[in-house]
Amino acid sequence: MVNLNPGNMPSALDRGDIDGFFGTEPFGHLALAASGSKVHVLTNADGYINGYAMLGARTSWLDKNQDAAKGMIKALYEGSQWSLANPDAAKKLAITVTKLDSAYVDQAYAWSSWPFAYDQKFYADYKAESAFTIEAGLMKQPVNFSSWIWSPGIANIAASRVGSPPSAS
Repeated sequence: MVNLNPGNMPSALDRGDIDGFFGTEPFGHLALAASGSKVHVLTNADGYINGYAMLGARTSWLDKNQDAAKGMIKALYEGSQWSLANPDAAKKLAITVTKLDSAYVDQAYAWSSWPFAYDQKFYADYKAESAFTIEAGLMKQPVNFSSWIWSPGIANIAASRVGSPPSAS
């Protein structure tokens, strides 16, 4: 196993440097576009884990800039709601910005749900991922949600979107 930057995986697969990869979209799509019938998609993440997008910030920055962080999260949430309400315009924008083909954007749009929540599904997905990484020897102990989740930004949108994290055990 090798650890590659996701952007390098499609070309490494096409050259034969690797036999396969696990990654997020659009890299599978890009590998298919580059390699054609030389490569195949074996599965997607259905039933394994939702595709979550994460934002990160230092605690020291958050301590001083909570209003800015909340404003950014609110703006992203409003953008997601606009996208859900205006799918044709959102897809057109995505094609323009990403230069991906319309068939792929249609497919990716169908996968997207933009949950903006720390709900029980989120916690269950990451608890299962934590168990897997412990079993694989990549982590020594279960994930401690309180050490990396900052919920005020999402709670600012709607407190009902923030559930109580499970224990770290």
